[in-house]
Amino acid sequence: MANNITKNTAASEHVVLYINNTREIYTRIESLRRQVKNRMKKNLPVTREHLAESSALRKIVRDAAKIARQDTWCQPTPYDIRAARYRIADEIYDEAELELKQYI
Repeated sequence: MANNITKNTAASEHVVLYINNTREIYTRIESLRRQVKNRMKKNLPVTREHLAESSALRKIVRDAAKIARQDTWCQPTPYDIRAARYRIADEIYDEAELELKQYI
């Protein structure tokens, strides 16, 4: 689950909404999820924190925040962007773990 440090705000919810509903961004999330699942399958270390701080996820969330700013005039703060990053990292990790359990 999400870190206790990160609290979901309206701005972070907007960013997550754009990540899940924008096709170009969602396909990048799917690619990242496949990479995480493959690493788990090979028993390579994967942590939620490492995933949340990865450059790939940072770029994805930054792009979603830019779209959110343009469409809703909502100004996500760095705190909101970090909360969105950790929430998406949790979702990616949980879904990859679930897919791997179903695979076995």
